[in-house]
Order: sequence, then C-alpha cells, then structure tokens
Amino acid sequence: MADTSQIVCWALEQSCVFRTGQGWFLPDKTFDQLHDLRVVARSAANGGVVDGICITEYGLTNRALEASGIMETQDFRKLPSRGFRIGDRLGKNGNPAEAAKICGQCQANAEGRLPMKIAGCSGYLRFHPDSADLDKMLLKAINERGTETRLTPAFAVTKPLWYGLWIESPLKRPQAALLLDLFDAAFGNDSARDKQVFHFCNALKAAVDWDLPLHVAMAPPGHTDMGWYTVFPHCPRCKASAPFKRWQNTYPTTPYKCQVCGHDFVPNDHHSMTRDNFVWRQPSLEETLGKQGYEQFLRTYLRHRGYSEAQVEQVIPSTN
Repeated sequence: MADTSQIVCWALEQSCVFRTGQGWFLPDKTFDQLHDLRVVARSAANGGVVDGICITEYGLTNRALEASGIMETQDFRKLPSRGFRIGDRLGKNGNPAEAAKICGQCQANAEGRLPMKIAGCSGYLRFHPDSADLDKMLLKAINERGTETRLTPAFAVTKPLWYGLWIESPLKRPQAALLLDLFDAAFGNDSARDKQVFHFCNALKAAVDWDLPLHVAMAPPGHTDMGWYTVFPHCPRCKASAPFKRWQNTYPTTPYKCQVCGHDFVPNDHHSMTRDNFVWRQPSLEETLGKQGYEQFLRTYLRHRGYSEAQVEQVIPSTN
C-alpha cells in the first residue's frame, strides 16, 4: 500500500456518553471512539438500521432471487450481509434517534456533511502539507485579510505554512477565530465547498462561540501494509518528514535541525513500527446472529422494506 496521508485530526473538547476513558478529548481517541456512531448515522440515513442492527454491507443476491421477480428496483438487488448489533458497540444510546437527541443538545456538535447531525465534535482535514499550491493559497489569504500581524504571534512560522498551524493544541479562542478568518479567505465560505473544510469551519465557529478547546493533531509520515504501521523519522514538533533514506533499522543519532520549523531532534528517536490491528470489514451477519437469527433478521428487513408476507416467503428460501 502507499504512504499514509498526513491528515490533521481535530476534536472539540466536550465530554459525553460516547467519549470516555483516559485522553478522551484527544483527536485520535475521539475519532476512534466515534467511528461506530458515524457508521450508524450513515447507515440509518439509507434505511440500513433495522431491528437494532446496523447494516454495513450488502451481498449480491443469487439467480433464484433475481428470477423471482421480487427484486424490481436497482437499489434492492442485494440483501444485508455484514453489520453489527448497535447495542453491543454503543449501548442503548447508540440508537439513531437517541444519539441524535444527545448530539443535538451538544454545543460541540458542529454541522458536517453526515446525513444525520451526529458526532459532529470530531473530524479531519486531508491536505498534502508540502503542496506549493496550498502554501500559495494560504499566503494569498493572509495578504487579503491582512492577518500577518495576527498570525505570527498566534502560530509558529513554518515553511510550508500548513505545518505551523497544528503545532499548538488545543487551539485557544483567538487562534480559532484567526483560523476561521484564514480558512474563509483561502477556501471560500459557501456551503458547497469541500466537506472537510465545511465541517472544520463550523467546529471553529463552535470553539469561538462557546469558548470550547479545539484539539488538533497532525499525523506523522508513515506507511501501512501487511498488518504493520510504520512511522518514518520526523520532527516531533511539526511532524515534518526527516530527509533520510527510509526503511532503515536505525537512523542518525545526532541532532538534526528541522528544515520546516527549526526544531532540533534526533531522527533515530522518532520512528517506529507497530501492529496495525484496524479491522476494515465488519463480521458477517450470519456469523453474528447465527443461521436462524440471520434468517429472522432478513424477514424483518424485507418487511421493513415494504414487502408482503408472501413475497418474504419467496425470498427467504432462495437465500439458503
């Protein structure tokens, strides 16, 4: 696989039933804890939450089912194949209606592009930090808004500029206000702009309006493949990559000055290789529910989609 993106994860600091444990306010912790909730929100918006089950994947129907004449529309040529019990992952609060109620009362629930307004307190920005175009865009915005005198004391000055915006965390209220001004100038303020920027700008507004700490963290340069996550030598301050040949067992043990932010660090102290245990696919519903349980769920699902009992009885045998 290719190198991982140096995304910027962010999270507004506001405790709730979905964010618990040590370091609950940190961006990576928050993003991981709210993953299942975001999956539920997307699935529910497409009719994929039925009888407490969140459907995450649909399998192709067999020829007998196709030939039955029941599958008349393009969106219903597949049956649920993978997913999870919402209660097992999120408890009673994971029910879409209950989650929407909880998040709807939260000041940190910044509006994003999810179909349901759930888990808006966390998100990410995916930009190439060394992009010359991105740097020119930010510099142009700074000049247009006359924010240079405000930017220097608020953020570390780096080349490229992007790295310096994420060194200090959490962002203070004046920093959030300055970034909001900068992003509006650089990316535009219309609702059709990039969904990640749209979400982040709304988080900045929440941070300013409600004086909420906004935690940010830029990912170090890395690579994931064959079940391993490798982090390459990088500056621990700004997360810029150190210009040394990769895939070495050891790297220079003498201090090196970061060419982006000027920080001195020892390259060999800032690289690693760890197991990547992220599970990309959810378990099969038949495995989770058992054969009989899965059959009963399919019946419930088909009724939920508006099919008659006679039609349901035609479909279920053809899936066995």
